[in-house]
Amino acid sequence: MFPVFSLSLALPPPPHTHTPSCLVFGPAADEINGVNASWDGIFNTEPSAKTNQLADRVISSDAVVKLRLAAYNAATTGQPFFLATGFRKPHLAFRFPQPWLDKLPPMEDIKVAEHPTLDASVPPIAHCDKPPQKTPYQAVATTTAQQWRLHYYACIAWMDSQVGRVLDELDVLGHTNDTLVVFHADHG
Repeated sequence: MFPVFSLSLALPPPPHTHTPSCLVFGPAADEINGVNASWDGIFNTEPSAKTNQLADRVISSDAVVKLRLAAYNAATTGQPFFLATGFRKPHLAFRFPQPWLDKLPPMEDIKVAEHPTLDASVPPIAHCDKPPQKTPYQAVATTTAQQWRLHYYACIAWMDSQVGRVLDELDVLGHTNDTLVVFHADHG
């Protein structure tokens, strides 16, 4: 039987009383560069002591704590452990620390889709008609598409760094060579 740990770092509940008029895109600040960020930039854009980290940073920190507990339990009882960690990025809204954007090519060098619209034969039910693109049958401006793709890449790089934090901790704890890591994504 695998031990189950239910320790979790506190995340403030999203303020469901506010519906954003549009999604927020672009760099967010977190504790890495010393400026507060919103709760993943979705519901609240006002910095506060309770909302100073992006969700994937909280998730990776939580995973590191749980790995430490699991490694201690494995060392003292011999029980194997299982840990599942689910990161949010690169899903909307595209929020990430500024340094991750700085590592990417300039926006004007980002290539966009060769075919930027859905074929008219594709039924509307196959596409979500919420922001940022209300209809898939009309192309967005090239600069907008470049910005979205650039921010998507930055989100991937940010999330990858958080996966790296968890894998680094696995290595520090001495479990790299006796742990099976399965990485699954719904983004290709």
